[in-house]
Amino acid sequence: MKKLPARMMHFALPLALTFIMTFFVSGVATLRAVGFASGMMAKWMESWMASWILAFPIMLAFLTGWAAGEVAGYLAGADSPRRPVAGA
Repeated sequence: MKKLPARMMHFALPLALTFIMTFFVSGVATLRAVGFASGMMAKWMESWMASWILAFPIMLAFLTGWAAGEVAGYLAGADSPRRPVAGA
């Protein structure tokens, strides 16, 4: 079985992550909003695609861009992602 080259991992991970997460989250949200009504599956698929179209580029930008380092540095209490907190 052919595998993707390692350089494609930065596309494959966000693709798989957002695909799975938006599927389940939109399903739960649609079920709570509509219930097991007629047309629930169509509404779920519509909301899933709409949420995935937003989630994939956001996750791609976050994981491959500067935002990941900035947010992680902020959450860790570092002045900069390249300068760790003194004494840590």
